[in-house]
This record gives sequence, C-alpha cells and structure tokens, in this order.
Amino acid sequence: MNKLENYNLEKDFLKYIIHKEYYKFLKEELSKYNQHGHTTIFKHSRDVAFNSYKFGRMLERKFNFKLDFESLVDAGYMHDFFMYDWHEKSNWHKLHGFTHPLVAAQNAEKYFNVSNKTLKIIKSHMWPLTITRIPTSREAWILSICDKLVTIYEVFN
Repeated sequence: MNKLENYNLEKDFLKYIIHKEYYKFLKEELSKYNQHGHTTIFKHSRDVAFNSYKFGRMLERKFNFKLDFESLVDAGYMHDFFMYDWHEKSNWHKLHGFTHPLVAAQNAEKYFNVSNKTLKIIKSHMWPLTITRIPTSREAWILSICDKLVTIYEVFN
C-alpha cells in the first residue's frame, strides 16, 4: 500500500469516528489504563479499529463483497471497553481474558446506542479463548484477527 492510499484510508476512517458520541468519552476513560506494555487501552482500541478498517477495505476490494464498516469501527473502539486495570490482582477480574468481552459489551450498551451486530462482534473478539463465542460475521472475524495482530505487535515491540 502506497502513502497516498494509506492517507486516503486514514481520511475515510476519520469520517466514521468524527461524529461518534463515544470518541471523546473513550479517549478520556480508556487512556487511564494500560493494555499491553506501555500502550493504553484507548490506543490499542484505536489501532485495532483502524487496522480492522484497513484490512476490511482491502478484502472488500480484493473479493468484491460489502462490509458493515460502521459496526466494525464501533466494535473496534469498544471491544476492550472495561474501565479497570486488569494487571492488578483482584478476584472479580482474575479471569479477565474470558470475561472482558461481556463487560465491554455491557458497557457499550449501557453508555452508548450500539447495534446488536456491534455487540456480537465485541462479545466474540476473544475467540478461540472464549470458545463458545465464535465470530458469526465477516466483521467479527476481521476484528478478532486484527486484535490479535495488534496485541502481538504491542507485546513484542
């Protein structure tokens, strides 16, 4: 991908988030907590959302199918919408990897008007760890894959 294509994708991506009521709130709240290494939950979520958007656009061009980018980007920003430090020892979040998708979906529903599709994407993003919540849409598969790739980058970089 050349610089102009990447610039255009970034511009298009901003169109999805510029009007979102959740952006400022998530930036303020999720920037308080680290996700992986020195990466905040907000930065991780933003990177997952943007990489999911880029990957989705590439797949859309290559295979000529349509994706619901609104749900994909919303889920990218909210897939880790928990407001605690999962690194701290605590009984209520010691199974964080298994439970945080439901916490994130509950928070997305509580704080913002999100679609059922967005909630399903959020709930399934930790598959295969959450073995019973298999991604059921193209958007959910894309987000799940991009979340893992971004996480690997953050942990080892």
